[in-house]
Amino acid sequence: MNEDAEQMRRDWAAEKAATLHPRPAPIPRCISFALPKIEGADDMPAAIAAILQAVTNSEIVPSEAQSVVAIIEAHRKALETEELLKRWIWKPSIGMDCFVVGYPLGLTGRVATPIWKKASIALNLNWIMTSFRCCS
Repeated sequence: MNEDAEQMRRDWAAEKAATLHPRPAPIPRCISFALPKIEGADDMPAAIAAILQAVTNSEIVPSEAQSVVAIIEAHRKALETEELLKRWIWKPSIGMDCFVVGYPLGLTGRVATPIWKKASIALNLNWIMTSFRCCS
């Protein structure tokens, strides 16, 4: 019984010592090292290699390298999103054929599902958007 009490006292003392003397959080520092210019996704591997070289040369610590790589990854995602938007946004022009949602003639009130109708673009939509601004 005495040994259990002694062990509990030691556990309590160790717990109190850990809470009374917490380890301070490291202070972030500014880092400086050579990094190639990143203009596109093709430049990302060279940038990651430069960060790895800075870690191996002890210019920066691995946790700082991880933070820089996270920033580069966010930049890559932004570039990728921009490229996808350029590919996916449809830019119609005059005379282009497209399909629009419509209803059969005379059956608007009784038809539950719409049909696709072929249509041709007759106006420049950019002109309409810039000419009729309602909230300027």
